[in-house]
Amino acid sequence: MERRSDNDINWSERTHELAQILHSSGIDTIESFAWRDLADPDAGGSEVHADHVMTRWAEAGLSIHHRTSTHDTPETFGRHGYRVTRKGGRYSVFGRVIFTRLFTRAHRSTAIVEIWNGVPWFSQLWGNRVHSVWLHHIHEDMWSESLPKMLAPIARWVETSFAPLLYRRTHITTLATTTRDELISRGYRPEIVTVAEPGIDPRFVPDLSRKTQNPTLIAVGRLAPVKRFPLLLTMFSDVVTHIPDAHLTIAGDGPDRETLQQLIAHLGLENSVTLAGRVTDEELLHLYQSRWLLVSASHSEGWGMTITEAAASGTPCVVTNNHGHSAAAVQNQTGLIVDNDSEMVSAIVDLLTDNDRRELLQHGALQHAQRFQWDRTAALLLEALTKSISQ
Repeated sequence: MERRSDNDINWSERTHELAQILHSSGIDTIESFAWRDLADPDAGGSEVHADHVMTRWAEAGLSIHHRTSTHDTPETFGRHGYRVTRKGGRYSVFGRVIFTRLFTRAHRSTAIVEIWNGVPWFSQLWGNRVHSVWLHHIHEDMWSESLPKMLAPIARWVETSFAPLLYRRTHITTLATTTRDELISRGYRPEIVTVAEPGIDPRFVPDLSRKTQNPTLIAVGRLAPVKRFPLLLTMFSDVVTHIPDAHLTIAGDGPDRETLQQLIAHLGLENSVTLAGRVTDEELLHLYQSRWLLVSASHSEGWGMTITEAAASGTPCVVTNNHGHSAAAVQNQTGLIVDNDSEMVSAIVDLLTDNDRRELLQHGALQHAQRFQWDRTAALLLEALTKSISQ
């Protein structure tokens, strides 16, 4: 039978078909477990991803209960057709879930979805046979930046050595082909690791009339060590020596905000950099549409969601070379992917001073962005879950 192309598939209908397969197999509920929820002040791309997918699963008639930690008071509420419970601290939520589930095993009518933020939920020990994992990227070197010195090696061993053994028969879905290749090299079986690229919200559309007159850059993300915003500021100070009227806006908040404020003052960039903090959806869209380039010096990403959102808004990128960035961007089509700091400075300067090349990348970014849709993502993730029924 000839395989249909993605353009020939109605992905929303496919999700409904898969939901019926689950129902006919006796599955009436999906329980998902993640570190953070969209309502968390530190929420990022992973939480946006989960909300888009679960909204579509709920629209297909599935009952979903999403469990995460909380930074504040425990609460249970509904969102977009699915139920959310936020309970337990950043670290204690893992122990609470595992302890509870070991003594109250999941009902046979419940499917389990684990969303990893580097740490497994070990549903192999307490879940039933219908379960899958969403693994956005391998953290490995990031643990030393995000955990105490004593805990980082343990987390690294669990993620890179123990988990591949425990989950050798579990269907794993990741965001990028490059990450899939890495997972396979670490011991995960090729036949159970699939790729489901994130979509782009349809609100991200171009408006070239909003482009600023002076050269402007936008960087988006949580102000945390892995994003390497201090390095980006240092590189931008070099850009300003070549293009004095260049301006960088950083949208996002997090623990590094004070450090960045001090560095901006130290580098004399008070008039060249704006820390916008958390922005509204409309403000983010305006920033994407109006800036000349999106930039990111992030150490590691599962997917460059800001890259594709900016691309859909008519803005090409200059980004560091990691799995997520190289999956979301296409070299010399949607922007430039650089291997080191000096390359990034020269790439930014080159594109800010070459209008024809930048406009060519702008059109390439818009064209590339058209392929990413959340209906497809939701269907592929549900397909991975239904595959576990036959195991």
